Amino acid sequence: MEEYLVSIIIPVYNMEKYLSDCLESVVNQTYKNLEIICVDDASTDHSVSVLEKYANRDARIQIIKNEKNGGLSFSRNKGFERARGKYTYYLDSDDCLKENAIEKLYGYAEEYDTDAIYFNSSVFGEVEIVGKGPCLEYGLRDISKKVYDGPALFKILYENHVYVNSVWRRFWKTEFLVDNDLKFESSMRTSEDEPFSVRAILCGKRMMMVDEVYHVYRRREGSISTGAGRVIAIDEFRGYCILLDFWRKHQFTPDINDVLRRYLNRKLITVKRVYMRNKDAVSKEDFKDGIGQHLFEVLILQEYEHFLDSIDESAVKKIKSFKYVLVYGAHIYASEVVEMLERKKIGIDSLAVTRMHEKAEGINGIPVHAIKDLCYMKDDAIVVLGVGKSNREDVITTLGKYGFMNYIALD
Repeated sequence: MEEYLVSIIIPVYNMEKYLSDCLESVVNQTYKNLEIICVDDASTDHSVSVLEKYANRDARIQIIKNEKNGGLSFSRNKGFERARGKYTYYLDSDDCLKENAIEKLYGYAEEYDTDAIYFNSSVFGEVEIVGKGPCLEYGLRDISKKVYDGPALFKILYENHVYVNSVWRRFWKTEFLVDNDLKFESSMRTSEDEPFSVRAILCGKRMMMVDEVYHVYRRREGSISTGAGRVIAIDEFRGYCILLDFWRKHQFTPDINDVLRRYLNRKLITVKRVYMRNKDAVSKEDFKDGIGQHLFEVLILQEYEHFLDSIDESAVKKIKSFKYVLVYGAHIYASEVVEMLERKKIGIDSLAVTRMHEKAEGINGIPVHAIKDLCYMKDDAIVVLGVGKSNREDVITTLGKYGFMNYIALD
């Protein structure tokens, strides 16, 4: 079988600490017919020196140097302009590939003639990852190595609660990306994977999920995915608007429209959560056009207010039947639960967490305690879960460990 060129695009910005690990994992791939396109986004550390050292050793490495910092989306697009491979893979410069990743993915792509292949990633955590296992898995072995049209695969993944947007968990046919004009939104500095990935899967004709691990994701302090701020709040909303516009311009079957509606409703809640963290720094004036300002003012605020008022009355009745009400969780999820309960005039006795940190802060004046210190309430308390769905199994296990048998989630 003729071996076609595979283009690996690596955007780089101030990654000297991790870049060697990343490049070692690429140059040592068992599949050799690669072009390795590294785009330095005006790094201010020694990243360029690391790139040049590797480029001098391996002629497959090309270096593109941005004159000024343009962001991850801009750098990925610059790299893609240079790509000549039949297949394209985007790798972040602090992550790594398994040694046989490209060989296996290339083989599957040729065998099944795919537009994109979805695969699993293992997690290397430099910061604590609460509720996460060793792998970010799709976990659907019964559909592994079966070809679907993109909307059908999107529906399967979303309805099984395993759809994720990370582009480094996809192996793309370059022709597919070109034909569908799939580029990253250069105006977005964060959250850029989502509008790209959702549009891509919904455009796909031959998409496949492989229930195998080929990538190592580094979860680290200070990475974009662990940060928050005004830019993220604006970009999350901008991504939402892009997907609304995409949906308006394309026709799907009723069942896919229903999935998209549910997906975008949840997206709107996510946008609001990020906005809540940064509301003092964001206003409708951050959006240049009138449509964006209108959507920000009406959709976020009104839809989210409705969400906060959406507790089922049977749940309210159940919660009020207990002597003590505890909210287990922290940060934005717990803040939402607190606001939902207070709207129903339900008093909250304490916030509960697994372990106390030295400077743990309460919400709306409600104190925080380690769950083990609240065991005296266990027989008369109900615990309202203020954590995401992916963490709930671990939380319920912890509650059982300390004898808390009554708990409820509000969504």
